[in-house]
Amino acid sequence: MIERSSKARMLAFSLWQFFGRKVVCRRPSLDPDHPNSFHIEIDGFLTSRQTRDLQPEVVIRRNVRQEVGLVHELLHLNLIPLGFPFFRVWADDDATWNLAGDIINNCQHVPMLPIFVSLGYSESEFLGPSRGHSEFELRVFEDINKLKPSLFIPEEHGRAVSACLKGRSVKHEVVWISQMLR
Repeated sequence: MIERSSKARMLAFSLWQFFGRKVVCRRPSLDPDHPNSFHIEIDGFLTSRQTRDLQPEVVIRRNVRQEVGLVHELLHLNLIPLGFPFFRVWADDDATWNLAGDIINNCQHVPMLPIFVSLGYSESEFLGPSRGHSEFELRVFEDINKLKPSLFIPEEHGRAVSACLKGRSVKHEVVWISQMLR
């Protein structure tokens, strides 16, 4: 599925190795508006401290953006071996859950984009088409944009994202997966 970039194929292979040969990629027939996604199981990992128990999974739409979509989602997973934190979120409602997800996802995009480009893909391919954003979402994006300089360094990334979530009353825990592996 990764044909355009040998570097991206090496990335996929390195993640396959890192996660104990347990990376799952599904390509179901999804609604075309359904976004690509990735998922890890932090709770199982916290008990075992084994990367395979993170059970990483990526879900990719069947469309012309399959390859760049897969690479994009793999880059989210790649943040773990690079030392970036992940976040456990507790939300009482969908709005808070979605807000937390948007903050975390968009903050992760900051260190991912230069890597995506270094793999030989164009910056314009990094994100697929998106629906319009509400004024609230645009304000959140502005706040994330102000955080950009601190989002490239794992420790600062963790502090900045945590502060952003806390500032919006999102209950969360910062999980330093890579540090737990040492």
